[in-house]
Amino acid sequence: MVAAVIFALGSLVAGCSAEIALPVEGAVGTEVPEPTTPVAPEPEAPTPAVLPTAEPSPNGTSPKPTTETPPSESVGALGEIRGVGPLPAAGSVYLEYVEISDDEGLITVSVPSVWTDIDRRPWAGGDFIEGDEPVGPALSASPDVAEFNAGWGTPGLFIGASDRLPFDSVGDLLEASVFDEECVLESTRPYDDGVYRGAFDLYVECGPEQSVFVNLVAEPADGSYLILVQVVAVTEADWAAMASIIDTFVADLA
Repeated sequence: MVAAVIFALGSLVAGCSAEIALPVEGAVGTEVPEPTTPVAPEPEAPTPAVLPTAEPSPNGTSPKPTTETPPSESVGALGEIRGVGPLPAAGSVYLEYVEISDDEGLITVSVPSVWTDIDRRPWAGGDFIEGDEPVGPALSASPDVAEFNAGWGTPGLFIGASDRLPFDSVGDLLEASVFDEECVLESTRPYDDGVYRGAFDLYVECGPEQSVFVNLVAEPADGSYLILVQVVAVTEADWAAMASIIDTFVADLA
């Protein structure tokens, strides 16, 4: 009889073993953790874009603020007066700009890469002083500097800086360099790029080519020297180059 009961219990246990998980030896009283729902990680905050910063000038003058706008698309200080003239559309725009400088590295500026004729000779002072002694560094660039200097049909630039000119202010130098016999003075406007301040004359209808000409005079915050920037634009592409020149020129005599 006892053997029959044991056999019956064994059969019952064997029949239920597929449905009942027996506790592991030594794990009596162990709690089984409840299943948890995975928590999705919070998205990381986007890393702020780092804008390019201007490198300090080796001679001490703070450089102009830089932007990510390509020079060919910039209108800089000339933006509000774009369209005067008007200038004829160019067959192509200047896609590449390069930085050039005078021999001493005191003047730097970005110009179209096709303006390969560059004159780095010092500023002779022109009509402003007597004699041939240089008054400071200078830089000219154009597809043809000789043609640029001779008339209004070739784009180009001249930049000179001096602390030896016989002028006490920006206004004095601006009044001493007028071109109203060859051009029409559209306006005289103040200039301030955060590093240099001054004024510029905007001329239109220059020569038979009807070019646009900017004659800009500026000085650093301490007024220790004067800068003359002259740019001729013959086409709309030259206007963009003019804006790049005004945006990027640095002349440092400190």
